[in-house]
Amino acid sequence: MELSDSEKNWIEQAYKLEGGQSKYQNENFVTGTQITPFKRVQQALLELQSRDNTRVELEYRLDKNAIDLKKLNRQLKLATDPLDKEMVEIEINKALYDRSIWEQKVKVCKREIENFTLQLEEQVDKSKGVEYYLDTNEEEDKKYWISRMAKQAACDMISFGHVGTGNMDSIMNLPPDDQVQVLSGAVHHSSLIGAGVEKMRQAMGGSVAHIMEGGTFTPPAINGSELTNTEVQPPQLPDVKHDIPKEKIRLQSPDKSKD
Repeated sequence: MELSDSEKNWIEQAYKLEGGQSKYQNENFVTGTQITPFKRVQQALLELQSRDNTRVELEYRLDKNAIDLKKLNRQLKLATDPLDKEMVEIEINKALYDRSIWEQKVKVCKREIENFTLQLEEQVDKSKGVEYYLDTNEEEDKKYWISRMAKQAACDMISFGHVGTGNMDSIMNLPPDDQVQVLSGAVHHSSLIGAGVEKMRQAMGGSVAHIMEGGTFTPPAINGSELTNTEVQPPQLPDVKHDIPKEKIRLQSPDKSKD
């Protein structure tokens, strides 16, 4: 298959693409999804373990590839049949291609190892030491699940105005006091975000009114350019408190109710 000079150039540039996951992506969508500091550290350790497994495998392939190339070059020197030489040359080219791919992956792997190592150095509580995060901790696990269910319930409330059936079913499996914490957190989070969104909506009132009155409507671009406006100040979200005494709220699942 023949490639044009332009195609060859773009393919060459494509192979230079670093790829992999960025520090921002890892912090917010990999370890950040774990919500609590304890779980974020554990996730970072798991990610670091995974990247090191990849590093070991890549180094093995590169070491083996180096020996394979030496053998192939020796075969090329000893070959007398033109077809044998041609076949060896094809194998050498393939081995060099494989090596270039693995070397690029090593660079990506090294960068991600550096990122997760930096996260761990920043997030591990020095007073507790890394040993604190290596074993299962029931109290930390409880804190994680309460926070996670509160977040999921808050997402339901923001999107639908109430906690969805699936999340509510899970919440009602918890002990009553934990149910209260989950729902209190969900109301708190959803109220704050709702207030912030409403304030942003009010700030856009002039632009919306202009369109409603016949002004030109252009669909907004969702491509990063909408983030360049530095004049818009983030809204000051109000404090949200509830005055319901905790002992007055008792939520139990049916199998825990009393006759």
